[in-house]
Amino acid sequence: MRRRIHQSGSSLIERRKMSSKKKFVTPNLPKDWSFSDLCDQDIALVCEIVDKWIAVLMNTEPLDFEKAKSAAKICYELVGKKPPNLFLRFGSPITAAYAAAILKNADRTLYKKGDGSVIDPVNLTFNQIDDELFKLAVSGIFEQLPTKEFNRVMSYCTNSACDADHHKFLALCIRCLDDQTCGSLEANWLCCDEILECSGEDKRLSAGYREIALHCGWWAAYDDCAILQDRPVAIHILNDTFHCDSGPSIEYRDGLKFYTLHGVEVPDWVANTKPEDMDPLRVLSIKNSEVRSEAVQKIGNDLLLSKFEKTLIEYEGDMYRLWSVIIPNVGVRKVLEMKNPSVDQLWHFEAVGNSCQSLRDAFISRIPESLSHLKIDDENGSDWVQQGDQYLVPKDATSIKLRPKVLT
Repeated sequence: MRRRIHQSGSSLIERRKMSSKKKFVTPNLPKDWSFSDLCDQDIALVCEIVDKWIAVLMNTEPLDFEKAKSAAKICYELVGKKPPNLFLRFGSPITAAYAAAILKNADRTLYKKGDGSVIDPVNLTFNQIDDELFKLAVSGIFEQLPTKEFNRVMSYCTNSACDADHHKFLALCIRCLDDQTCGSLEANWLCCDEILECSGEDKRLSAGYREIALHCGWWAAYDDCAILQDRPVAIHILNDTFHCDSGPSIEYRDGLKFYTLHGVEVPDWVANTKPEDMDPLRVLSIKNSEVRSEAVQKIGNDLLLSKFEKTLIEYEGDMYRLWSVIIPNVGVRKVLEMKNPSVDQLWHFEAVGNSCQSLRDAFISRIPESLSHLKIDDENGSDWVQQGDQYLVPKDATSIKLRPKVLT
């Protein structure tokens, strides 16, 4: 994977082939046009393009290696580079990143320090990374590289290693994830790109990305090698976000899985466990407020509280309730139940100080320590905003209102 740049322009024939043949018929579109400027025929074309890219996004067929390889070669030519001779395929973004990191690690000229000196390669032993996907990356390299090249590359993975080297290698893997670019999961912006091309914008350079996305997942382009990925084997979407409340929302053929609820990444047990089997103590102990809210939403506030003996201390309409809850093996805890003003049917539960005897006490106790120097003044205090675990307050504020103006 040595750095090697070639100047090789793509042919006009290939560029025209990659570009969309369809154009809007609406005359004199302004530069800042919107969909309301389009005629019915062009709106129909936009809908056709959107449907096409939704199908690309949801496509779970295996990578079409030969077609993806041909499209990747055109991408190289479109930016004036000679396509490499070596094209590799891997099952998921993580496996592909491991493989890229192993290959880059074997070539010290790829990464240099600021003074131009070469970074020493990372010494890595296999037992340092107990990950099946790492093992799949190694076996994939073994199957696809010539024996001599494989032995050279893997010689950097057999020396004695230290924890520092291990962390360096994982940091290199993260950088390799950033190398990955357009594939089927980038359908959202590729769809916009094709629509803009129909409006008359020159999108020939990105037309190659659109073509390769039809045949594979993400891919990474290097001077001496291109790494292509399989598409997911399963994709679940609800209301335009990745969502599955009974398993992974995205799953790859090599075993990589992502768990999300309404677009929020959650631990696998939150997604996999049935609401009636969820442990409320485990739910309430989740530190991240966004993840905790998704877990609470899944189990349901009634089911969550039904598992505890509780007493309602005070309520305010259907927005706020303060409970005294007896938690087994823990004792009595005060819990503030709040309805999300932005998302319908979403409730937040927060443990508040056990000395709280009213909703006002509860709101005072949940004001973060970073704001504790400010007075509480419901009449003249500054408005403030809470977004998840972040709090936004005017810089010159000397007092604040009891409750945030915006809670998201």
